[in-house]
Amino acid sequence: MDDDDTGTPRAWSGRGWLTRNADLILLTCVAAALRFFTLGRESLWYDELYVVWARKFPLGELLPEIFASEHPPAFNVIGYFWDYIGHGEFQVRALSALVGTATVLLAYQAAKELFARRAGMWAAAFTAVSPLLVWYSRDATSYSWVIVVSLASLWLLARASLRGGWGNWGAYTAVTAIAVFSHLTSGVLLVAEAVFFLLIRGKRGSGLKPWLACQALLLPALVLMLSTGKSLGRPLDTADPFSLQTAGKFLRGTGNAVYILLIGYTDQPLDSPAAVPFLSTNKLTLLVFTFILLAIPFASSRVRQAILTRRITALALFTTVLLTGPIAFLLLRDAAATGRYYAWAAPPLLILLAAVVAAAPRKVGAAAGSVAVAGLLFATIYDLSISHNEDWRSLMHTLEAESQPGDMVLCFPEHNCVVAADFYLDSDRYIYGGFINLVTPEIVYFGPPGVTWHGYRASYLFNGELYGLEGDEIRQRLDEELEGRDRFWYISGTGAVNHYPEVPLVEQALMEAGWRPVEVFADPLLVMKRYQRDA
Repeated sequence: MDDDDTGTPRAWSGRGWLTRNADLILLTCVAAALRFFTLGRESLWYDELYVVWARKFPLGELLPEIFASEHPPAFNVIGYFWDYIGHGEFQVRALSALVGTATVLLAYQAAKELFARRAGMWAAAFTAVSPLLVWYSRDATSYSWVIVVSLASLWLLARASLRGGWGNWGAYTAVTAIAVFSHLTSGVLLVAEAVFFLLIRGKRGSGLKPWLACQALLLPALVLMLSTGKSLGRPLDTADPFSLQTAGKFLRGTGNAVYILLIGYTDQPLDSPAAVPFLSTNKLTLLVFTFILLAIPFASSRVRQAILTRRITALALFTTVLLTGPIAFLLLRDAAATGRYYAWAAPPLLILLAAVVAAAPRKVGAAAGSVAVAGLLFATIYDLSISHNEDWRSLMHTLEAESQPGDMVLCFPEHNCVVAADFYLDSDRYIYGGFINLVTPEIVYFGPPGVTWHGYRASYLFNGELYGLEGDEIRQRLDEELEGRDRFWYISGTGAVNHYPEVPLVEQALMEAGWRPVEVFADPLLVMKRYQRDA
């Protein structure tokens, strides 16, 4: 059976279904093209390199390592088997692109279940061209997977709440259990869905027993996820929840989050020296213009009435909890509230906008929605046309071509070089180095002498064996590591904002010890030099 725009069931037939859903098929193809086209063009960045590196561990060692790195386990277990397909940039990102394309179909189903087919089509259109969703669909990390399983959980909860049936409730429980092990703040999803269910369910008491039965199965899964993460994860600092500083960060983070969910990140070309990214100003203008267009349907009394419905209210509160929950969690742990933790709120937000457009008079809604889709598509195409990542591929290929057997690599930060070398180099290199904390730039942190970083769980980072050195101590440590060598390779950042810092204290110590650099490779984020002793 299939439903038309009024919800009337239709008998299913293959040719008829294709005819009626030609627009949905077209949108899915557009979504796939945006997600798969030039998927391997850019080098992998650190988070992508790390998850690919970690998946080389046996499964029994992979899970402790993943928890220690504060990555969720579900996606990486799937990726463990996916990696048998291949190890190029395209292959490792293809899983995210595939599930990102599926997000379009799930957004359609969820909006159709809650509202009507017309809302489903607009939700599919917005999701297909969303800059943020396309961004994460082209990234080998877990966030596209988190988005798709949380959206599937929402759809199945709506279906079970409105239609009932133990089959629907069972499907919801199974998918949500996977979602619990797919996000570090998965408890937020269960809270958001509880709010959603209590508002959307029908007559008093309807569906309450099966929902409680599902929660009785999901809560132990959540406890297992949290307890395992606590025992294997790294301790973090905490912030004062009642301070004005934390409250201010929360408000700023939430405001920025809405912007990012709709328009994506404010990136600029990597070779641009602009202090204010070009795209930031243009995306802000585009966002204001889009909201003005989407406000036009509110002139319709039908739209204003639709906003007051129980389903709209339930979805709005679900989206709000899904957005603000991870931000509050991260701020209380004194961590940055980055978009990857709340990106799962993008599809329900787009479904809300789709419901508004669908509730408007057909011509008004079509005009406002079409211009909004065009604006989102413009921002996405611009994002695809510029480079965002550090170019580890070119740097490592240069190192492979110009280094000699036995050459050492001194790298800051060390773990980035380890995973990049593992992915891009055909032969092993001895890598040593350390880390910089911008809060204490006068200190350089090194691991134990002669020990290379080998993952978060088994490394000196996790075990507290990190040595903060300054002044002559830095030179002494470098002398120990470089004893007997007449050349080595040095890799660090360029000091670009929000990227890898420069390490002038290390380079100064090297110069004082009689080493001289020859710059070999440089891009806007990374620099590599070959150091040789003075003749």
